[in-house]
Amino acid sequence: MLDFKDQTPAQPDYEDDFVLWLDAQAALLRSGQLEQLDIENLIEELNGMSRQERHALTSRLAV
Repeated sequence: MLDFKDQTPAQPDYEDDFVLWLDAQAALLRSGQLEQLDIENLIEELNGMSRQERHALTSRLAV
């Protein structure tokens, strides 16, 4: 997918293809292109992951 304004690859949309979006975010982090990150959705995903881990830990401790 190309952004024809400047011929740079367009970032995949979080809502359209989560796996492609996630791969793109990881590549941006690895290359230090922090200004291009989808910060809002990254925060949402990280918060969701921490909730899941906390819930899993609580469930294991309750057994």
